[in-house]
Amino acid sequence: MKPTSFKSVWLLNQVTLLLLFFFVAFFAVPAFAQKLLDVGELTATSTAAYSVRQLKTTYDHAAITPPAAVTGFTNSITPLVRIRRTAAPTGELDIGYLASGELDTVTLKSFVSNNGATPTASGFISVWYDQSGRSRDVAQATAANQPRIVNVGIVERSLSGKLSIRFIRDGGNTYAGSTQLTLSVRADSLFLGGITGSALSVFEASSGNASAWGFGDGVNRW
Repeated sequence: MKPTSFKSVWLLNQVTLLLLFFFVAFFAVPAFAQKLLDVGELTATSTAAYSVRQLKTTYDHAAITPPAAVTGFTNSITPLVRIRRTAAPTGELDIGYLASGELDTVTLKSFVSNNGATPTASGFISVWYDQSGRSRDVAQATAANQPRIVNVGIVERSLSGKLSIRFIRDGGNTYAGSTQLTLSVRADSLFLGGITGSALSVFEASSGNASAWGFGDGVNRW
């Protein structure tokens, strides 16, 4: 069984990706008291959900084994992402959300820069946690293929100023060097065996010559 890889095809700024039964992506989710996945139908039908915002009022995930402790920082028990930093000493940290539902960028910047000791350090996502309740996290263990969230001390943002995750194409046609996150189940399992379901995503490209973004099982791409 081949895993599913979420891959970029050009240089993309991704703000919020919400993968539902019918995969949907949003650039921003309003900070209402009721979260997007509190809606009964979406909770019942979503097969995976990833975001840089809190999507459910009650965090719903199987027990998480946190990364090794990094001095001065505490892993969130309700994480949205796991961040790897380039600053010494290197390490990873699970980072959650604020009361507003937004990703905790204060902790993000402090961790990536090692409390300001390395202000030009960068941060990358090694795990993006599934908020659907099905614990289908997407991950990338290879540092060179991890999407970026902090670039030399600056948090990635879209042209409209929204928090972003940046996926980068390798420039070739194999995509082997592109940034990508991998899911441990086949893509067609998210679409009920490929029989039903659809995908819709919205991205902001940092280049005027932008191609499609998609996901695949190593052979097929959607």
